[in-house]
Amino acid sequence: MIEDSRIPGIWWISDEPDNKVPGDLLINDGRLELNGSFQPLQPGAYDVRTPGLIRPVQEKTILGLSRNGNKRYTLEYYDNPAFQMSWSSYNDYKVDTYSIGRIFEGYHFGEIEGLKFKEYYVEYPNVFDWVGDGIITITTTIPQKRKKLEKSTVVNKIEVRSPKDILAYKGDGFKLSFNIYRGPFQMSPSENIHVSQGCNVKLESAKGIDLHAAQEIYRHVRRLLSIAIGIDIEPKSIRITVGRGKQKKYITMIVPGVINKKKAKTRHQGEMNFTYRDIRKQSQAIFEEWFRMKDKHSDMLDLFSSINSNSPKNINNYFKDVVSALEGYVCVETNRLEVGPDKAVKILDEALPEPDRIINKNERERIRITRNKLSHIKIPAHNESYVMDYNDKYIYANKMVFLLEYSLLKNLGVGDELLKNFYNKRKLYF
Repeated sequence: MIEDSRIPGIWWISDEPDNKVPGDLLINDGRLELNGSFQPLQPGAYDVRTPGLIRPVQEKTILGLSRNGNKRYTLEYYDNPAFQMSWSSYNDYKVDTYSIGRIFEGYHFGEIEGLKFKEYYVEYPNVFDWVGDGIITITTTIPQKRKKLEKSTVVNKIEVRSPKDILAYKGDGFKLSFNIYRGPFQMSPSENIHVSQGCNVKLESAKGIDLHAAQEIYRHVRRLLSIAIGIDIEPKSIRITVGRGKQKKYITMIVPGVINKKKAKTRHQGEMNFTYRDIRKQSQAIFEEWFRMKDKHSDMLDLFSSINSNSPKNINNYFKDVVSALEGYVCVETNRLEVGPDKAVKILDEALPEPDRIINKNERERIRITRNKLSHIKIPAHNESYVMDYNDKYIYANKMVFLLEYSLLKNLGVGDELLKNFYNKRKLYF
C-alpha cells in the first residue's frame, strides 16, 4: 500500500523514455507536479487551463521512478497539463501539472486500456469480522488434577494456519472469494511477537478481467457488504497480480479519492445487520441474484451508492435522492413508467408484515408534499404546513432507505428470520 502522500521522483511519457522530468506525485490530490515540462515551450507562450474542465484520459501513460529508485509508478493521466507558463522570451520556464486517474505502484505499463488481470484483491474495513472465519486460534489448557493451580502449569497455545479462500460465488468467467490472509511475523524467538490476520475480497478469472469490469464488480459487491455491515465501507487497499508462479508479483492500485486513508468506524458482529455466516449456505444464490440486480437497477443503485456514502450530506439533497431512488426502484419492479413518492413508499411499506409497517397514509402525503416543495420551490399555500422540518426529513429519509434495503434483501431470497432480525436492528434508528 502506498503510504506517502507525496512521491518525489523522475517522470516521463511511456513512449518518450529519453525525455525525463523531475517532479512530485501527490497521491491524495491525484496530481503530478512537474518541475519542468514534457513538451518544449515556445518563447513568450502563456496558457492556463480552465479549472474543473473534464478532459479525456490518454491512451499512453506517465511512468516514473521514486527518488531513491526503489519504486516504479504508472500513472493514468488526462489530456493536457493543467498549467503552463513562461516568464519571458529570454528566461523561459514551464511548469506542468497533470490530473491523474489511477496510480499503479510496482510496475510499468505503457498503456492501461485493454489490460486484463487474473487476480484482484480489495480490502475493506470490518469485512474480516463480517466473515468471521480467521486462521489464528488461541487455546488455553488448565490441568484438572492439581489441587493448587500454578501459573506455570497453564498452557496458552497459538495456532496459525495457512491462508485460505472462502468461495462465495462462482459466476460466468470469474470467482468471488473472501481471502483470509496472514500478516508477516517473526519465526525466531523474541520478547514480543506480533501476529495479524485480515480479509480481502478476491476476484479471480482464468481469462483475466479488465480494470473497468473489475471495478464495477467490486463496486456492486461493496453495496451489499455495506448493507450487511450497516455502514458504508470504503476500500483500504487494492492490489492486482501480474505473472505467475515464482514470477507472480503484487501491484498496488490507487484511485485518488476512493481509497480510505482515515481510520474506519469499527462494527462488531453483534452490531451488524447480518453476517456471512447468516447467508453462507445461500451465498451462491444470493450473489447470483445480486449481480442480476446490477443490470436491472443500475441507475437506482448508482444513486443508492451516493446516498449511503460517508461524505457529508445536505439534508434536502439527501431527502430528494432517497425519494428518487425509491421511485426508480418501484417503477422497475412494477414495470411502470412513473410512480409518485407516496405510492412508491406505500408499495414498499406494505411488503412488511402489518405490525411492522413504519409509514402511515398521512406521513406518505407529507413525503410527497415535501419532495414537491424541494423540487419545485413553490407549492399551494394550503400544503405548506405539511412540509417536513430538518429532523423529520432526516428521520423519514432513513425510513425510506430501510424500506429500499429491506426490499432488496427480500428479493435476494434471504430467509424470514434474517429479515426479522434486520428489521429489529434498524428500527432503533427510526
